[in-house]
Amino acid sequence: MTKKIFCLLIICSLTFFFQSYGQVGIGYARLKDFKALGFNTFLNFSLPVSESNYVTLEGGLQYFKNSYDEELAYIPILVGYKYTLNQTGTGFYIEPHAGYAFGESTIQTYDEYGIISDGNGNLIYQKVKGPMAGLGFGYFIAPETSRMRMNIEIRYQHSFAKDPGDAMFLRVTRAFSFKKKNE
Repeated sequence: MTKKIFCLLIICSLTFFFQSYGQVGIGYARLKDFKALGFNTFLNFSLPVSESNYVTLEGGLQYFKNSYDEELAYIPILVGYKYTLNQTGTGFYIEPHAGYAFGESTIQTYDEYGIISDGNGNLIYQKVKGPMAGLGFGYFIAPETSRMRMNIEIRYQHSFAKDPGDAMFLRVTRAFSFKKKNE
């Protein structure tokens, strides 16, 4: 039984490896009173379920710092489904996703009386880890004659953590592949 599971894990790992795209991009985060331009980098693994649609697994790092030197950094791990509207695998797509985000912030918490601190006078910062879900809409360009792949995506994400709430991200990324394009 363990040999079968091991073989299945190897096959799944190779499939993800050959269908993965690393991406680097810029993003804009807007959470309650926090607005900042930042960067994100992530790996997006795609497992084809048809000729043009994929189940995706994404992990990455997103970092933002605003003009008040407040910082937001988190690592989302998301599962999604990328559906290309024209059924070619490129062009416009929609991708709902859900998962969990691990992270920290230096965004202070406030109540109606001001800044909240613990009993020792230490500031309490907003929590950013917790379940996350969202929807991405984008355009994926993969020219037939080139390895240059571009992904332009607008993504809405909602964190179910207590404090931050909603976030909007605009990601303009260049995708690179870990595999050679078939001739």
